[in-house]
Amino acid sequence: MKKLIVISSVIISLIILSLILFYQFPASAVENHNNIENYKHKISDDFFNELYNIGNTEIAKVYVILSDADSSQVLDTFSKLHPREYEIYQNAKTDPLGSKRTAEIDTEVLQKAIELKRSIYKEYYSKKNIELVNKYCDESEQVFVSSYSPFAIINAPKETLLGLLEDEEVLFISKFAESKSVDNNLDQANKVTRADNVLDDYDNTGAGVKIGQLERGVPVSSSDPYLNSASVTQRPGDGTTEHATMVARILVGTDHSGSTCNNGLAPDADLYSCAVPALSDFFEGIEWLLTKGVNVINICVSLPYGTPGTYDDISRWLDYIIFHHDVHIVTTAGNETVSITSPGMAYNAITVGGFDNKGYDITRLFELPSFSYYEECSADCAEKPNLVAPAVIIFDSSGTSVSAPQVSGTIAQLCSYRPELKVRQSAVGVILAASSAEKVESFGVGEKGDSFAADVCVESNPQISDKEGAGILDARWARGIVYFDNYWSYDISATDFPFEKTVDIDATQNSVIRIAIFWHKYDSLAYEQGTSQNSLTNLDLYVYSPDGSCLGSSTTLYSNFEIVQFVPQVTGDYKIDIRCSGATDEEYVGIALW
Repeated sequence: MKKLIVISSVIISLIILSLILFYQFPASAVENHNNIENYKHKISDDFFNELYNIGNTEIAKVYVILSDADSSQVLDTFSKLHPREYEIYQNAKTDPLGSKRTAEIDTEVLQKAIELKRSIYKEYYSKKNIELVNKYCDESEQVFVSSYSPFAIINAPKETLLGLLEDEEVLFISKFAESKSVDNNLDQANKVTRADNVLDDYDNTGAGVKIGQLERGVPVSSSDPYLNSASVTQRPGDGTTEHATMVARILVGTDHSGSTCNNGLAPDADLYSCAVPALSDFFEGIEWLLTKGVNVINICVSLPYGTPGTYDDISRWLDYIIFHHDVHIVTTAGNETVSITSPGMAYNAITVGGFDNKGYDITRLFELPSFSYYEECSADCAEKPNLVAPAVIIFDSSGTSVSAPQVSGTIAQLCSYRPELKVRQSAVGVILAASSAEKVESFGVGEKGDSFAADVCVESNPQISDKEGAGILDARWARGIVYFDNYWSYDISATDFPFEKTVDIDATQNSVIRIAIFWHKYDSLAYEQGTSQNSLTNLDLYVYSPDGSCLGSSTTLYSNFEIVQFVPQVTGDYKIDIRCSGATDEEYVGIALW
């Protein structure tokens, strides 16, 4: 009997112990750990350990990368549903000779084509993304679900995340960090960049172009004397700020005092403005602007997401949006520390630094202010900024927030002059690089044809500066490249490298020649663990004289623009040689000659 009691006690004890262990370490926990190990390739390194150790009921905020749309199927659908718009779009997008078909391009039809193509992507992603996220999350858990890319942000418990990891449509999950936004003399800036010349002498005022504005607020339009006649659409419910009003003046304002000196760079463009009070609003704001059909987006909100100066997930998302949705995005370099703030490290975006144009009318004395960011935090990031523009005391404001809209306005001028540039982002990037021929920290007096001082050059390249990129914005020279048809766009496949092009150059003018290339980073958002998410194809530029001698090369390792400058000695055909390092399927490359 005692033996039976002892056995029974042992059995009961084991049962109790098993129950205790079950509640402390349920079977699902072991299973969850196994599942996490199975899908480690889908989880970022910094989030893996955290996800492994959190409890089943704890909530984590993550971003989720989903499978990408087939862009060839999107274009096929586009061609079948809208054949006329598709033909116009393809003519504008793919003709390498830039302006060759300009007379054949109907600006209104091209704008409609851009919006129709985006709507096809939107229909696909809206349906696919929402269905997938709804399968695992209720609406209260959804922070943002993209309608234009394979991307979502959610607040979800561990169980939900494990379900997502097991879904083959989910490619990647990582921790999402909350972030916060930071942040009259236009006549002199317009003289420095010669935007006034493009406006007044050539009447390129941004007509037919839609500009998007993204920052902490929206402008006061109807009551502001510079904006009361401008076309400004504000997203409903967004609050106004003086900063947004100042930026809008630079973009589309009109000086009604009788002088045109303080006019914005693109007063006839349509402005669409939305606010970013929180980080999730950043994504929603960009997609609202895409829905409105904007061609250029000016971002004056710095997002310290992750580490400044790094290629973060917001930058990767912007690269995707620019590449797939035919939109130019201009962003500030930032004002508070030496490192470029997010999203300024996006390769496909144009990141703008600032300089002080003091003494312009007398001595042309330029200097770089201490507030303009320029550093990257790792060696394998993009070389930023792309260029610089006046940044001191414009409408009583200073900073790169007044520099960026000058570049956005210049792009609007170019797109109003040649509408095919709306869908040629790499062409516009190279036009800006080639035409930025003046420099602040120059070896000589800073005029065209000069080189950067040795201590600011990137990899000893005398035409690319760590602090200034290609140099100083010049709207007139940019327009000149377009006017003389000295720009080209190519979709170059891997088998076509090295890619060669000849250009006829007249040496009798004894003038400086700048040849530049600019190419896009293709990004599907997803990337394999253990590989660099930066993964930019490295292109190098070489230029040869008619006798075959090499006049110069530009071979910076982590930049997506290269510049060679020289003075031709003989008239004839000069060869542009573009070489590729690393595997690539195809590259969208712009070439420009200044």
